[in-house]
Amino acid sequence: MKLTRQGAKFSISNSSIALCGETPGPWLPEGPACELDFADAGSEQMQLAGATGKVIREVSETDGIVLTREFFLADDGRYIGLRLGIENTSSQAVRLGSLTPFTVRSDENLQIAGGGMETWRVLHLTRGKAGIPGSFRPWRKDIDYEDALIEAASNTPGLVSAGQVDERRDGRTIFSEPATFIKNETQPDKPGLFMGLMNEREHVGTFYLIPSADNSSLDEFGVVCDFDSITLAPCQQRKTHWVFLFQAQTEAEALSRFADLQLEHLNISAPGERLNVFCSWYFYGREFLPADLDENLAILKDRPLPIDVFIIDNGWIDAFGDWNANEKWPDGMAVEAQKIRAAGMIPGIWTAPFALMKNSQIAQEHPEMIAKDINGGPATFGYVEGECYLLDPTHPFAEEYLREYLGRLKSWGFTFHKLDFVTNMFGSGRCFHDPHATRADAFRRGIEIIRDVLGPDVHMQLCGGLQGAGVLDIVDSLRVGADSLGNWEHYFGTRKGGMLAQCKQAMVRTYLGKLVETDPDSIMLRRRTEPFRKHVAAKHDLLSDGKFTDAEAFTLVVRQYTTGGCTNMTERMAELTEDRRALYRHMIPAFGPPADVLDFEHENCPTLLKSFIEPKCRTLDPWFTLAVCNWDEQPTSRTLTLCEAGFEGQGPQAVFEFQGQQFLGIKTADDLIELEIPAHGTRLLRIAPWEGRPLIVGTDLHLSGGGAELADVMVTDKSICGKVTTDWDYPVKISAVFRGGDGVELVSTTVAADEEFCLSPSQ
Repeated sequence: MKLTRQGAKFSISNSSIALCGETPGPWLPEGPACELDFADAGSEQMQLAGATGKVIREVSETDGIVLTREFFLADDGRYIGLRLGIENTSSQAVRLGSLTPFTVRSDENLQIAGGGMETWRVLHLTRGKAGIPGSFRPWRKDIDYEDALIEAASNTPGLVSAGQVDERRDGRTIFSEPATFIKNETQPDKPGLFMGLMNEREHVGTFYLIPSADNSSLDEFGVVCDFDSITLAPCQQRKTHWVFLFQAQTEAEALSRFADLQLEHLNISAPGERLNVFCSWYFYGREFLPADLDENLAILKDRPLPIDVFIIDNGWIDAFGDWNANEKWPDGMAVEAQKIRAAGMIPGIWTAPFALMKNSQIAQEHPEMIAKDINGGPATFGYVEGECYLLDPTHPFAEEYLREYLGRLKSWGFTFHKLDFVTNMFGSGRCFHDPHATRADAFRRGIEIIRDVLGPDVHMQLCGGLQGAGVLDIVDSLRVGADSLGNWEHYFGTRKGGMLAQCKQAMVRTYLGKLVETDPDSIMLRRRTEPFRKHVAAKHDLLSDGKFTDAEAFTLVVRQYTTGGCTNMTERMAELTEDRRALYRHMIPAFGPPADVLDFEHENCPTLLKSFIEPKCRTLDPWFTLAVCNWDEQPTSRTLTLCEAGFEGQGPQAVFEFQGQQFLGIKTADDLIELEIPAHGTRLLRIAPWEGRPLIVGTDLHLSGGGAELADVMVTDKSICGKVTTDWDYPVKISAVFRGGDGVELVSTTVAADEEFCLSPSQ
């Protein structure tokens, strides 16, 4: 990419991208607008996110403020980075609202493969777990466009509170956090432009797109880094995180490269072995009782499932903030943790570390540790059982409070902590005891305290928001979906929260699985039409529903598998039918990487997810699985080719369909594959290179098709022998193909768990 600069304006261009932007002055709530006139301030070589390149610095000085603009140019030309810094050189403190690395006005100044907004497909991401990320066309008001507006309606990023775009917001501004990607759909062979913030440790950042009133062209596009009107003392400096820009052919490629860059930039390790979790919430809600724990543990003892963690979710407490066992748990929580550990599982517990109920004893006694809103009153957020206060992690007593209550829970024996409602730290207008702390600063400070209390061996899961990049070096796992329900359609008639929206959330966010263990939220496969118990909050009566069709149930199992994170389930084991229990063997244990989404362009929700499987058995060569989904209300006949799935030029492939256990044949890239898929259903294909030698094509146990459960496999010209290793108490079918006559011969056998098998052709 080529960079040119002239004052506050700059341009980035190559054969496919032409961006002409400018850097406006910082937004200072109590100061005048700053006119910028950048002058060169030198350059140097450096490494950034694993890339080697040159940093060019420019400085603009005005009215006691020095603004530094830095461009990083990778030596290989693949990346350009942009960062702003600000220093208060006056003798008085100033308040810093936000810094805007760049803004672009009109289509003429942002061309993707020669096209303006009327040709674009735009990827938007959401910071909140309940937002619906995905690709949309800003020139067409369809369901994807409505999904993109949901976050704008429910979230107020800092650029709005900063007053920079709200006068033109009027339902048109679409936000994307912390990255976006723009593709010219009329030029599918040309790359698109990806833009992403590399970190969120010190501030939040938001890309915004404002179409014209008739959606025919671009009004404005840019990225704002919000510093929440913090105090900038004399001589104090703050910097934005790097904004990286690069070309990519597809959304999947862009997000995958973004994750790789963040791994390098944040200096974090890729997630290791993932956990299999049982959570009490999505059946019992707040009505989970010690007797329910005993019942489930007894059933799991008699007929075990390979579960690592058992979480006692919300319902055990007296009040957010006090965190004592309520009257329903008279023996105390240490006893219950011991029961779980004695059953061979890790004891897990739910709390909300930054939430304080108004009637909690701690909030009444220590109001000083409550964060403030922009008007100086207590910062609050809504909850079904009453409004809550927000903890201020920068207040000295807040640290004492967090250390006391979390240390107490740890002493009870809980070594998996589900930390909920963390997203409320990122509402607009939050003010903290430390006047220099942004929302991101305060959030990280709180998470650092929690990790210090719990120690390195306790699992920390953040639930309630996707504030990942700022704390990925601290936490162990991250929720990436809205709260699950036991019915495909949302009970209140809204798309947000329905299962299709949750499938879309999990798909678009699979890239996060490269950075951290992800949790798409709990799956429940039971059959139930009446509430289990009456709940304090009426909407929690719906938690115990179990109204999924068989096709929907299988789709949700595939959703858990393709997310590439932990598995998470909620059931009352006493009433789980045998056929639905058997479905869990397809997704547990957690195995396989995050899937690549192949058709972000598909209206409503992507339908193709491709997973690369490296089997545990190292004598087996890798293969792929391909999930093919039908989101329609009616069954559909789907015809596709391997070329559509990225197998062009890769030679013949053996294709096996999991649910029907059907061998579909040896296919070349252009051969048609015909699938019948029920409403809300999914078909999963195992696709392996065919070189003429005997080849395992599938099993009926795990969706990976043998990746998780096959061991000691030996392949000769005339046989395939090995062993099945699984904790599941089901027989396992293994299928293989052998060359025979003019074609191939399919051979199958069924063995018990932990038994050996041997397959050979009939002749």
